[in-house]
Amino acid sequence: MKILITGSSGYIGSVLSKVAMERGHTVIGVDTKKSSHKYFDHFFNSDIGMNEVAYEAVNYNVDAVFHLAASADVTDSTIRPSLYYHNNLGATAKLFDNLILQGWKGKVIFSSTAAVYGISNQPNRENINIDPPNVYGKSKLMCETFFKDLNFIHNIPVTTFRYFNVAGAYEDVGDHLESHHVLQKLCYSAKKNQPFFMFGHTLPTSDGSCVRDYIHVRDVCEAHFKAIEYQDIDKNYNTFNLGTMDGISVKELATKFIERTGKNIKIKDAESRPGDPFFLVANPTLFKNVTNFEYKHSSIDNIIDSAWEWYRREHAF
Repeated sequence: MKILITGSSGYIGSVLSKVAMERGHTVIGVDTKKSSHKYFDHFFNSDIGMNEVAYEAVNYNVDAVFHLAASADVTDSTIRPSLYYHNNLGATAKLFDNLILQGWKGKVIFSSTAAVYGISNQPNRENINIDPPNVYGKSKLMCETFFKDLNFIHNIPVTTFRYFNVAGAYEDVGDHLESHHVLQKLCYSAKKNQPFFMFGHTLPTSDGSCVRDYIHVRDVCEAHFKAIEYQDIDKNYNTFNLGTMDGISVKELATKFIERTGKNIKIKDAESRPGDPFFLVANPTLFKNVTNFEYKHSSIDNIIDSAWEWYRREHAF
């Protein structure tokens, strides 16, 4: 199978590219950032809205598009909403309009987010509590509506994945070294011997810190291929959560990180970030029920160990 992976230079995109090639697929990557890995057969350093991207995708006869490219910083989205609507909704619509104008018919896996859900203290199911508390979530929800229409009007199979907190690494590919994700910040604090700032310490949770549902990046990538198989059976538009339903607080994660790595990190309290929900956990049963998908890598110990091993390798210490 020939796959166009948008955002292929990013965290999930890089791991997805590696997994795809290991499975014997042809990978056509596209990203505005140059690729730091070599897991692709062809790569275009371009914006996905450019006509050349759709032209080359059709030229290579891609069978599927794994659409990951997006602006994805929750806090930043509350400061620069126009950027998020332009990059997430506008560029997405332009890419697929260009593909359709050239007669492309294939499969689509769209990377959405748990940020589409409203404030809740219960695991989120796909059909309830849709009320994004930030611009990032709103822009992704608009994309979901777009893909529903794409499926209905053009009969293109579309699966939307709402990722919860993706973490961990896969051998030589992982998160960006200085990313804003909590596990990378813990790795950074351990490497630099600096405090770890915990955003939110008086929240209505068991220890006052945010509760999140962490899923290993490799399980996220394996789910893409399970969804592609399922699209042979069900060609409709489908939305699935990717998570474990095992919520862990940021404070608990930091404590576990210290235990697994042996690094003595000082944890400092900080104020909550704008648009950051205090509890965000998935109910992932729908995808597991319809596809029999198994989360094989998402124990919190494995997530921490793989992330720390990758971080140490990248920093050579």
